[in-house]
Amino acid sequence: MRRSRWTMALVLALTAALPASPRAADEKQEHKLEIHLSVSAHHGKIPLTVTLTGSVSGIDPKSVESCSISEEWVGWEVSGLPLNSKRTFPCVSSTKEGDLPQAFTREVTLKEPGTYSYRILIKPKDGRAVASASREVKVVRSPVELGIAGEEAEPHR
Repeated sequence: MRRSRWTMALVLALTAALPASPRAADEKQEHKLEIHLSVSAHHGKIPLTVTLTGSVSGIDPKSVESCSISEEWVGWEVSGLPLNSKRTFPCVSSTKEGDLPQAFTREVTLKEPGTYSYRILIKPKDGRAVASASREVKVVRSPVELGIAGEEAEPHR
């Protein structure tokens, strides 16, 4: 009985002395990190200027390797075939000494009809990238496509 107590005490002491796994540290940081993104408009006709407003909290700004905004666009050719593109750009135009501000805005002008999806991507220096929830903006050629015209027009006969 005495021997099993010593064995149990030794196992507990060794377990407590082991360093936390990098994955556990990443998961802990992910729970602290909060990323929010909002858009000034969810729909409109081309050209549509949209302000993206982001905020990041729960992380030391000096520990961020990069902050970017991901844009995915899906449109359609006249024939009905889908078109798409993806691009990323920095959250802020420039930062002093790499510090990430807690809140920022970026303005984009959408010139092609389709659905645009935006997301903030934060890459800590010692972890894996974390993304915000996405926000969509639908852009059309005319208000009728959105169904925001006062009344639906009757078809010409």
